Amino acid sequence: MAKPILKNKKSKQRRAEQTKQKILDASLKLFATKGIAATSMRDIAQAASISLGLTYNYFESKDKLVE
Repeated sequence: MAKPILKNKKSKQRRAEQTKQKILDASLKLFATKGIAATSMRDIAQAASISLGLTYNYFESKDKLVE
């Protein structure tokens, strides 16, 4: 039997929130150690263990991430 659509949607939203939080956590650690200017989006993606493209899906630029 297929899972209810509402349950799948909530699960997807939860994963999206967790991914966004991973990006934020990784960026804060890197900004504290390397500084904002020396930290790249690639650094953040690697620290969060996600792809660079996925990082850009959540934040279109480092400036948007810092806001």
